[in-house]
Amino acid sequence: MVWPIVRWPVRSRGPPGPVALSFVLAFLGPDWVQALDDAASASAVLAQRTADLDLVVEQHVSAVPGVPGGEVSYHVSFDHGAVSVRPGPAAAPTVRFSQDLDTAIAIAAGSSSAQRAFMTGRLRVGGDLTVLLAHGDVLAELDDVFAPVRERTELPAAAAPPSAAAAALGATDA
Repeated sequence: MVWPIVRWPVRSRGPPGPVALSFVLAFLGPDWVQALDDAASASAVLAQRTADLDLVVEQHVSAVPGVPGGEVSYHVSFDHGAVSVRPGPAAAPTVRFSQDLDTAIAIAAGSSSAQRAFMTGRLRVGGDLTVLLAHGDVLAELDDVFAPVRERTELPAAAAPPSAAAAALGATDA
């Protein structure tokens, strides 16, 4: 199986009592994308804040082992209040982010920022950046909406040795 649907149950971080089970999601796997979609489409605040927005942000990750072609793409669509996350490339993305798996892991884990990865050439950006910059508040809200999914996400180990990946992404810089 390329992307395990469920790894194993984990306990919630809530107070003691009956065990609440949730399931660990494999980073970039189909269930992970579905969990992002579920979170985005369920957010009334996000729908309200994007009522006038038409934006599609595509993420493209290369060097993914075990995936045909070694590449995974997904996209977030803001369509006048309807927010969705779908697997695969978008038909007409407004903005496209491209990175290798190690870079995607470092950004997702918080050991590097997207800005640092962009400045070092590890994250490539294409499309209409002015639209993206004009709606940074919406992307911050999206980050908040995705927080519960991040808590359930299992990140794979980076292919490069940690010190080499961190140095390449400038993690040792102040």
